[in-house]
Amino acid sequence: MNDNTVPRMCRFLICSLWIVCRCAAAAASGPAPTPISLAECLEMALVNNLELQNERINPEISREDQTIARAGYDPSFRVSAQHYYEETSGGGTNADSVNPTSRTETDSFQASVAGTGPLGLKYEVGGTLSETESPYGERARGTFGVTLTQPLLKNFLLDDVSYNTRIAENRVAGASIQLETTLQSLVTRVAAAYYALCYTRENVRVQTEGIALARQLKDDNRRRVEIGAMTPLDESQAESQIAAREADLSNAKMAYATAQNLLKSLIYSDYMAMQAVLLDPSDPLSDAPPSLDPQASWKRALQSRPELIKKRIDIEGMGITVRYLKNRVLPELDLIGSAGFAASDADSFQDAFSDIADADEPYWSAGIQISVPLNNGAARAKYRQGKLQAEQNLIALKKQEQAVLIEVDEAIQRVRTRYDRMLSTRQSRAYAEQSLDAEQKKMKSGNSTSFVVLQLQRDLIAARAEEIGALVDYQVARIELRRAEGGILQSLNVLPESDKAPQ
Repeated sequence: MNDNTVPRMCRFLICSLWIVCRCAAAAASGPAPTPISLAECLEMALVNNLELQNERINPEISREDQTIARAGYDPSFRVSAQHYYEETSGGGTNADSVNPTSRTETDSFQASVAGTGPLGLKYEVGGTLSETESPYGERARGTFGVTLTQPLLKNFLLDDVSYNTRIAENRVAGASIQLETTLQSLVTRVAAAYYALCYTRENVRVQTEGIALARQLKDDNRRRVEIGAMTPLDESQAESQIAAREADLSNAKMAYATAQNLLKSLIYSDYMAMQAVLLDPSDPLSDAPPSLDPQASWKRALQSRPELIKKRIDIEGMGITVRYLKNRVLPELDLIGSAGFAASDADSFQDAFSDIADADEPYWSAGIQISVPLNNGAARAKYRQGKLQAEQNLIALKKQEQAVLIEVDEAIQRVRTRYDRMLSTRQSRAYAEQSLDAEQKKMKSGNSTSFVVLQLQRDLIAARAEEIGALVDYQVARIELRRAEGGILQSLNVLPESDKAPQ
């Protein structure tokens, strides 16, 4: 087992037990926040996600296809027994000479093992025994030997069984890469859902703080109205702002619930059992500046993107098909040979078997046979068609590589712009806080109005929400860049399916 597997399993079991306990507590006293890290979410998704579970079956199916293809090399055992009876009526040329009626009975047995070898070699090992009873007495015959046919042109090294086996092996590799593609996609979606949950949770907090600000202003305005320093309209404006903020809070809570369900759908296989759990992301949002190297990113993407690897595997499979189709065009040129021992004139089955064992009557033969199709137009057309399809696959690979390079370049630009936007929104939020603080002081001294303060409160709430959104977008952009480079699993310390030790 891989050294990292045991700690990962322990973390997963501990986290699962913690969530089950939280779920039981929630059933009694309502949902309580359950702190959870991105690493824990990924561990759960690798175990529970239904899409990944389904995709894991495909390589197993492909391996069974490989076993089926290899079964073409399995030898077959054949045995037969036959009884033959013949009766001829008597007759003669004159009345004085009459031939008696004759009966002939023959019992024969055959057994052999036949099959095909990896080089296209066809073999058959077996023997026959027969015993004939006739008016002339009883006689037995028998043979035991081996017959070989070795192709030299058509079917050499790439017969039907060999071709099917190589194609099946190619499909196994392709299914494994497709599983890695699904895994990378799942990890990316889990990370994006995790950060979306971070944003919606923080947005609920921001909207709640906005309501607190509006209520504080309302209380202040009420006191000013009571002493005659402010009109009742100012108090009504604050109440209107509270209602607007409460509507925004309701929308934020709905988005938070939707984000909860999205993440749960990715990391749980039984939503009903975990519906009461309230996930609370515990990972901090990083604001570290990005380290970007376009050339290195392009190189990693061309080497690691599973779509490109899968395409190269498909091209390799098409190359096997083209070689097979080329082999179909060749004429058949086969070496044939046989050797063994015989018993030609024994008195019984036992004597015939003994004669064969004594090897008193050896035989052998060797030869060559050739079969040349007069036209073979269909095979030639299929070969030309295969070469054209192989050329198409190469062009498609080149096109896909170009698309990947563009995707990586756009992902790099997205990281840069979202980092800059994060800094800008942070500065904007700081300015909004300063402006609101200054305006509140002015209003206390009678140099501002409630309307202006309410407007600055709205600006501050919007700036805080935008800052959080920009910070979350920056995390997602970094994740998307790692996925575009094909290194999302290594970036998040997720063990690829191909590296997992068997349980």
